[in-house]
Amino acid sequence: KLQNINTIKIMSLATILMPILILSGPLLPDIVVTLASIFYLKRFGKKFIELIKIYWLIIIFWLICITSSVLSEDIFYSLKSSAFYLRFFIYSSFIYFLLKEKLLNLSLLFFILFFVYIFLVIDSHFQYIFGNNIFGIEASSKLRISSIFGSELILGSFLLKSFPLFLVLAIYKKKYNFIFLLPLIYSSIILSGERSTI
Repeated sequence: KLQNINTIKIMSLATILMPILILSGPLLPDIVVTLASIFYLKRFGKKFIELIKIYWLIIIFWLICITSSVLSEDIFYSLKSSAFYLRFFIYSSFIYFLLKEKLLNLSLLFFILFFVYIFLVIDSHFQYIFGNNIFGIEASSKLRISSIFGSELILGSFLLKSFPLFLVLAIYKKKYNFIFLLPLIYSSIILSGERSTI
């Protein structure tokens, strides 16, 4: 039981650190999601089954994706991505469990997101002005600033998709003065050149 509690604390901390892990690339976030999902299924399988009864449409959607992958031309490539969709639902269930049991430090998550945004805003503008970011990563183009993400042009996508979470946490924690980040983040999204995010 003590081992389970320690594992939960480690997985909870890894979840809180996810914004930083994403900056390092896809490997570490994938490892955390996979390990947390396996642990959750192993230790709290009954809770997950209860969630399936509520969110059964998600399982149906996943099964449709699997069926579509099997019928596609490149079965292995398509099935590889579709089969792992379920782990994100399992990981989301694990996060729900952490929130319900009050095992997720939302204040720490809020400030981690804040400092990640501050870093990305400064780093992206630095890269735009000088041609490379503070770590020496060169911009592929003045029209496509990527900051720490390098060749992965996902700066705008990351900012846009994660900022709603920051806003919710700011409102929940009544940190309204942090809303000043909004125009700064929008300017970095524009520098990223990702048309789909603007």
